[in-house]
Formats: sequence, C-alpha cells, structure tokens
Amino acid sequence: ARAPAEQSAIEGYETGMTDFLAKPFNSDILRRKVQIAIKVKEDAAMGASMVVMKEASQKLKETQRRYDALEEEARKMSEQVKELQKKEEAGSKAETRAAKAEVKVEELEKRLEELRAQERNSFEKATLADGAQAKLEKMDAQAGRERERADEAERKLRELQLEV
Repeated sequence: ARAPAEQSAIEGYETGMTDFLAKPFNSDILRRKVQIAIKVKEDAAMGASMVVMKEASQKLKETQRRYDALEEEARKMSEQVKELQKKEEAGSKAETRAAKAEVKVEELEKRLEELRAQERNSFEKATLADGAQAKLEKMDAQAGRERERADEAERKLRELQLEV
C-alpha cells in the first residue's frame, strides 16, 4: 500500500504531469520524474528539430523549384540570344551582299550607259555615213550627168570643128 501522496504522484506522472513531487519524496519517484522530464525534453527537441527540418525541407524544395525555373529561363534566354546572334549574323551577311550587289548594279548601269552612248554615236555615225553615202551617190549621179554633158559638148565641138 502506498501513501496517498505517492499514489497521486504516480497517477500524475502516468497522465503526463512532470512538476508534481510530494515531500518527503521517494527516490523511485524522483528517478521516474527525471526520466519523464528528459523524455519530454527530447521529444520536444525532436519535435522542434522535425519542425525546423520540415520547414527547411520545404524552403529547400521551394528554392530548388525557383532555381530550376530560373535555370530553364536562362536556357531559353540563351537559345534566344543564339538565335538572335544567328539572325544578326545573317542580317550582316545580307547587308554585305546587298552592298556588293548595289556596287555591281551601279557598275552595270554605268557600263550600260556607256554602251548606250556608243550605240548613239554609232547610230549618228551610221546616219551621217548614210547621209554622206546618199550625197556621194547624188554627187556621183550629178558628176555622171556632167560627164555626159561634157561628152556631149565635146562631141558638138568636134562636129563644129569638122564643119569649119
């Protein structure tokens, strides 16, 4: 049979109380009280550690998720930069080709104008030559008529000389 204080202390411990100690106290009760206090503190520490670890784990997961999202965004931006660099390079090459083509077109236009000028000169010369040819033919015809007249005049002169 236990004393009423001891009985109520044991009942209190079994229900989770840790701050009850009746005087004079029994060494078994004190030992039991210390064990329970240590267990409660360990459980509390473990619980706090678990809470801290759980929160840290959640923060770590969130940080990892953000890191993964940023890494994906960086990868996409890197691809966009590469694509823009390719387009810029292609644009630069196109500009260079366009500039060269423009120079070539200018050279061809200049050469075409020179050929047109030569053609006009040739045409003018041909026109002049045709005109000169026509005049020459006209002059030849006129010279032929003059020769005929001269021949006729000479023939008449001989006839007159024969008559005289």
